[in-house]
Amino acid sequence: MPAISAQPGEGRLKATRPAIAAVLNSTMHVGQPYSLVDLYAFVEDAIALDEDDLESDGVSQSRWKRNVRNHLQYRASRGDLHRTSRGEYLVPVGGSSPPLNVIGRLNSARHVHERVLDALAEWLLARPADAAMPVKPLDVRLAPPLPRLVRFYAYLATDHPAERSAGDYRIQVIVPGQRPGTRAHFDRGDGAMVVLLGYTPDFEVFVLWDAAVHDAGQGIPFSKGVQVHAATVFHAAAVGRSTQERLVRSSGRPFRETVIAARSRSLVQALVDRQRLSMRALLEAP
Repeated sequence: MPAISAQPGEGRLKATRPAIAAVLNSTMHVGQPYSLVDLYAFVEDAIALDEDDLESDGVSQSRWKRNVRNHLQYRASRGDLHRTSRGEYLVPVGGSSPPLNVIGRLNSARHVHERVLDALAEWLLARPADAAMPVKPLDVRLAPPLPRLVRFYAYLATDHPAERSAGDYRIQVIVPGQRPGTRAHFDRGDGAMVVLLGYTPDFEVFVLWDAAVHDAGQGIPFSKGVQVHAATVFHAAAVGRSTQERLVRSSGRPFRETVIAARSRSLVQALVDRQRLSMRALLEAP
């Protein structure tokens, strides 16, 4: 495709979401998978990028690449774009893929639990019964080097536009049985390792927060929002794993939390690291 250029007197065309949408909608063919690198290349070839487009906040990638990802997420949420198991983007043949907003509204627990079990398939001692799949938390019995019993409090992670830090991914934590205005604790019975986990379907990345930190003291407030930077998710999607340091106050105490983001192939190591880092955070808390 030839580069898109501005008409005389109009100035240079910027890599806005409408411009990016026009490029990708015209270059992505039905049934053909495209990697994120492919789609970046389409935009670079078609749009003359300027300094504003290339600007970065020093944490995430340049503005135009973020606009590309935002466009892809928007199309996925509508159901007219599908992210394959290999992390490629595909325009479905003969109809739409299941919209992510429908997944989140109707069966998010089952969807996230299935992705967790797929990632841990080689370490499962027994697969949970189908009746347990849509119910939080999910108990999973695993082989070494993982803990024998892991209890997942798992949620879809979304990048809601109202976030204090634009683009952050967020889960909304409600402990099963918890009522508005109350605090609650995760169930640690039977010696289970508790994992507070989010899953981003667009990038197929798991995010593991420090459950012990958020559960400290009086417990978790009802519908607590827990965030991770978009750059942490993007980096994990690209290389397999990434971490983020955060200073968190829980029940009036400061904790230094290490958030871990990982693709499926790195989830086992992320769980091992999560257990080690959670113990360290509790020991170092004032």
